[in-house]
Amino acid sequence: MDRARRLTQFWNWLPAFRAVAETQHLPSAAQQLGISPQALSRTIKLLEDELEVELFHRVGRSLQLSDAGQAFLVSVRDAMRRVDDGLSVIEPGEVRGRLRIASRSTHAWVVIPAVAAIARSHPQVFPILRTYNDDAIAPALQRGELDVALADRPPSHPELMVERLADVSYGVYCGPGHALYGAAEVSTTTLRQCPFIGPPEGVSDQWPPELERRLGARVGLFLTGVALAESGAYLALLPDREASGRDLFRLPVDIGVTMTVYMVSRRAVGQHALTQMALDHLRTQATA
Repeated sequence: MDRARRLTQFWNWLPAFRAVAETQHLPSAAQQLGISPQALSRTIKLLEDELEVELFHRVGRSLQLSDAGQAFLVSVRDAMRRVDDGLSVIEPGEVRGRLRIASRSTHAWVVIPAVAAIARSHPQVFPILRTYNDDAIAPALQRGELDVALADRPPSHPELMVERLADVSYGVYCGPGHALYGAAEVSTTTLRQCPFIGPPEGVSDQWPPELERRLGARVGLFLTGVALAESGAYLALLPDREASGRDLFRLPVDIGVTMTVYMVSRRAVGQHALTQMALDHLRTQATA
């Protein structure tokens, strides 16, 4: 019974510990939990006193997880996920709940049909689509902010599962109003003279550096770039899977660009029907 009471006390402290561990900033964690920083600090001190272990190193006004704190955070995340996964198993009826998927706009060719298929087969699922940089995926999955993510550069972490989803070839496309639409042959000289749509500053679209091109516009939203290519005003480097079915012409030039798309999720610690369902639909659409 003493052990049961001790675990009960620990459980009451775990949300506070996890919030501080994931933010490593007392004011931010306190705001997240809706309590004062002073009360949160006292809770962490009670937990450390009970465990007789220092979970955080205090460096000035900042907090950094100790080795013991890092190990404890993994256990806390797993424990909370098991409870959450358990709820999905015992709740009656079909798969339901919020499904949080992160992807880049260049993954629209697989995400959009997958979400449409989920909507038809699982109407009680509420998809939330987000855009994350590849570097932000791992911490977001670990914090439970995401269920599934698509990435061009997958993170490497023992808590995460990475699966190679598809290799996607790219081509140079234009719309029917462009002078090269339907051309049987295009030289590199002609290609250099035509304005291209490019990504925002600091973002690479994997265009080969040895092949010169002239940018006519930079576009932050990928689908806006697709629409501009369809208008015939610019050439665009697009995934062949995204361009398929649109009123676009693939120029007869081989630039040799292929990107690999990876699917990332948290390592399973129990049954989670929602995440598994999402993974299955993404796989199906990637091979369609």
